[in-house]
Formats: sequence, C-alpha cells, structure tokens
Amino acid sequence: MKGIILISCSDHKREGGPKTIDNFAPCPWLKNEELKQRLLETRRKVFFLVKYKKLVDSEKRQGRRGDDPRNSSLICGPDFGGGNQGGFYLPAILRYSGRFFRELRRGVTESDEEFLVRVKKLCSQYFVFIVSGLYGLLSPFDLIQEYTCHMADRIIGQNESLQQIWKDLLTEIMIEILEKEGGNFLFDFLSEESYQEVFDWQRVYNYSPRDIKCYHRVFKKKAGPETLINSARFIKYEFMGDTNMRVNLRHNVFIKKDYFDEEGEAILFEPKLRITRKEVAREGVLEEMPKLKLEYGEVWDAFPQIVKNEIANAEYTYKKSLDLKDFDFTSSSICLCKAIEIWIKEKVVKPLLRYDEIRLFFLDRKRQFISPERSTLGDFVQFFSNLYENIDPHSSIQLSLKEFSCIDKDDLKNFSNDISIISKEYRNDYIHKKPMSKEKFEEFRKFAANFFKKWVPKFKANKNLK
Repeated sequence: MKGIILISCSDHKREGGPKTIDNFAPCPWLKNEELKQRLLETRRKVFFLVKYKKLVDSEKRQGRRGDDPRNSSLICGPDFGGGNQGGFYLPAILRYSGRFFRELRRGVTESDEEFLVRVKKLCSQYFVFIVSGLYGLLSPFDLIQEYTCHMADRIIGQNESLQQIWKDLLTEIMIEILEKEGGNFLFDFLSEESYQEVFDWQRVYNYSPRDIKCYHRVFKKKAGPETLINSARFIKYEFMGDTNMRVNLRHNVFIKKDYFDEEGEAILFEPKLRITRKEVAREGVLEEMPKLKLEYGEVWDAFPQIVKNEIANAEYTYKKSLDLKDFDFTSSSICLCKAIEIWIKEKVVKPLLRYDEIRLFFLDRKRQFISPERSTLGDFVQFFSNLYENIDPHSSIQLSLKEFSCIDKDDLKNFSNDISIISKEYRNDYIHKKPMSKEKFEEFRKFAANFFKKWVPKFKANKNLK
C-alpha cells in the first residue's frame, strides 16, 4: 500500500513560468468534489486576505503580505477556483526553491525534466503532499503561482492564524485520502511546528478502518528550519532510492546517517507528536532558557537537561500563540507533562528503586513489576500511595526514604495527590482527547511551576548518605 509523505513549502520560490495553461484542472488528486470545492474556497479566502492586506507576517515581522512584491502578480486563477487568466505557473516541486528543495536536487540531476521524472517515480510509490499557507495542500505537480505567506501568519483584527483556518479541512482531506486510497503509512517531514499543528493528529490517529502508522521526524541536535537539509537528504537517499523505508523504519530509535550535515546527528520517528522519551531537539528551546532560569530560581539548576528542554518547549509553544483566539494549547501541555514525568522518574523513582523493600511496591494492576522507562504519571500515583499505606516509623521503607533528607510519610501522600491532579486534570493520554484552552493551560502552567518549586527541594538527594 502507498504511504503518505508530508513536506513543507518554502519561502524562497522561483520566479516566472508559463502563462495560464489550457484545460487547467486544479488539485486533480482530490477525488471528493465537496472537499475539492472547500479547498478551492479556502484558498480563495486566503488569496483575498493577502490581496486586501489583511494578513500579517508574525514570524519574521515583515509586515502585511499584500505589500510584499512577491504577491503583486498573484491573480485569482483556476488554482483558486477563479476564472482569471494570465498568471505565471510552475509545478509546485519546481516553484519552491528553498534549502529543502535545493538539497533534494543537489548531486542528483541537472535539468528540470530529469528531476520531474525522479519525483514522478517517488509519487508512484507514495502520496507526496506539500503543505502551504496559501494553497493548503499540494501535490508536487500542482501548478502554482509565485507568492509568499506562512502558516503562522495572523489575520489582522481577528486574532486568528492561517493554521486555524486550514486545520479542520486539511485533517478531513488527509483522512479522506487514507480512507479512499488505502494508505496506512504517514511520514511527517514538516519542518516547523506551525505546519505540523495544522493537522488534528488525534483524529488521524483515531481513524479506525485500518491501522495507521505515523512517523513524525525529530532530530537529535536540530529543530525547525535547521532540519531542512537533513530531511531532504533522508528522503533523497532513503525514499527516492531503492530502500523500502516502510519496512525498515522503527519508532523511537535514533538513526544515524553519514550524509547528515553534522557529526553525531541522528533522526528519530515518533508514533505521535512529542511523545518520545529520547532527548531530541525541539523548536524555540534556547531562547526561553534564560527567562525560565529566572522564573524557577534555584530549582532550575537541579533539572536534567531534557526536563529543561521540555519546559522551555512548552513555554515557547504557549507564548507564540498567546494572541490567537480558540487556539488549542495541547502541544504545550504535552511538553509540560513530559517534563514532570521525566523529573519524577529520574530524580525520585529511580533512586528509590535501588532498595528492594521499595521495589516491591512499584507494580501494575496485575502485580507485575513496572519498568521505570515505561511508567506513567498514573503509575507514580499508585506507587507513592502504596508506599504511604505501608509505611510506619519502624519499617524498612522509612529507612530507605533517607535517600532524601526532607521527606516524611505525609509528603508521600501529598506528592501522590499532586501527581494525581496533573494526571487527571491536565494530561489525557500523550495526545489530549479534547482541546486545551489558553485558560486551562495557564492554570496548569502555574500549577507545574509551583509543583517543581515545592517538591524539587524536598526530593533533593541526601548528601550525607553513603
């Protein structure tokens, strides 16, 4: 069965192209006529937002899109469901000329014709789609004009982004393709979170007629646009070559390649967004670190680096979308839950499990020992509740708790209660089953900071213990 490959458009584009082509049929790959009309209507809506200067660049702060010379020649042609003629068109795979697309061609082919033959071969094995702020979803061979806009662009006066305009429709189209075309592999090579989040992934994961396996790429050292070259190389050598990656790929395993542009770099594929327990690079982490260090104070230095990264990523995804109405802050919540879960596992649970008398209580519902690496917040709640119920002043558990100099019996109960609140109120599976509002995340954000400030000092390792 053919899988789906998702890639991002690029800001850099080739100029010009032939005039409007006769018998131009937009998005011929979409067989559902109702969805096709909605796609064209939404493209047209974004087109007029650009033309009427209602769309503003929120990433690079370059002003209104309608003032950008690259949008000056845009016409409402058949690519937008319009009837105007005279636009300049190129296939999307040739129009886009950013780092990813240049790298895809480098060292492989000289001419456009040769490159198109290679892309056509790839498309015979996979459904390849380019995600675009203006066009929504494109096949590599869809004819498009020169333009510039970004999925994170804001609509002036409406506190809404293009991402929100496209989300429901693109999710429905993706599910339609999975259902009607029979694909059951989806490879997400989208370069930025604002492009990844244009899909409602929970709906994709829950699509029931067949088992959909998703592969979301992350890298060990780089995130965001810095991943473009290595993503292109991976697709070029692994998908456009003879290797059948649908068989060979495994989730949550680092894959190193000699052709990556930095020594020690590795790619990893998550089955769901942001769930891997491996330490990977995420967007916006470095810029948040100094501010978080001031906010968290002394406890910040006690965090493992991966915990700092997850808190910083939660903060980054939260702050960049603060001005949007009805935005789903699930991604921020997932990162913050992971930070808490990892800290508990590394700094509390693992030190305690060195003691046999305590290991007896780290059990699942079948009374089987749980691996710390596979444990969840719910497991931690049960674990600390068990310890509380079985401790007494003369028990071996009490002696083992000397691992931490400031913990007593009541602390175990209160710690378990706090984890339970996080598990029930703010975390619902790794991908939330319902959207999280800004108000709810801000409530969680405050609770999480207080949780760390309260418990990190108490669970500080006893330096006097030999």
